[in-house]
Amino acid sequence: MLYRCTKESIGPAFLCLLGHKYGYRPLPASIDQQEFETLRKHLDKSKDVLKLLDAYYRLDMNAIPPEYVLKHREDTNTNWQVRFQL
Repeated sequence: MLYRCTKESIGPAFLCLLGHKYGYRPLPASIDQQEFETLRKHLDKSKDVLKLLDAYYRLDMNAIPPEYVLKHREDTNTNWQVRFQL
């Protein structure tokens, strides 16, 4: 890749590799319906995991294509982040 950058560049060539190895990883705001349902099929069949998914995502049939969206967090639930650390 570096060879291609220097070969095709008219002027100086810079290559920058960035990444965030550590830190907070938020839940996705939306997940495609097919992908979400496939995820549910492959998860451990323990009811706790499926209850968490159902508690935090809802199906939005108005979206094209339909998708599961993250529900609004209730301010009264202070333990919402800890529940995902299984």
